[in-house]
Amino acid sequence: GGPVKGSALLEEAMLIRWLPVERRHQVWQFDFSEYETTGGGTWRVAGVADYYSKYEFGWHWSPTANQHDAIAGVELALAEAEAMLGGVSMVDHLTDPDTGEIAPITLVTDNGGPFRSFRFEHFITAHPELKHVRTRVRTPGQNGVRERAFQSLKYERLYREQIDDALDLVREA
Repeated sequence: GGPVKGSALLEEAMLIRWLPVERRHQVWQFDFSEYETTGGGTWRVAGVADYYSKYEFGWHWSPTANQHDAIAGVELALAEAEAMLGGVSMVDHLTDPDTGEIAPITLVTDNGGPFRSFRFEHFITAHPELKHVRTRVRTPGQNGVRERAFQSLKYERLYREQIDDALDLVREA
């Protein structure tokens, strides 16, 4: 299964494992989860969390979890982060004023299809404020902040209410 010794994917996964995270907007964790309403509909949620602050950016709800939803989830997080910065662009926020070098946000995902798609990688490449790193195959613990946040959303909020449809779901989340 996983990345082979000496591969770029393994090296980047090891970097995240040992990278000291010292500030907000240094590492974001991103994944999908699903929720079934009492009316029988299954909905997917795309969620991005800041690893340092554990801040949850807005949820993107959809009946699918594809490349378009992955892009929408990241766009939602970027827009919310920029609003929190008072409208300063993330590129400007991450750029060193002395060197002009951008210290991109490391966006950590698993190896799901949406994150391996050409369209998602093209989106990441077009955003110098982002660097994409995928975790090793079958190692959900490497994206643990994200997994725990989904668990909290479900057990602390959603499972306590009767959620009949997508409108209830979005309202309660």
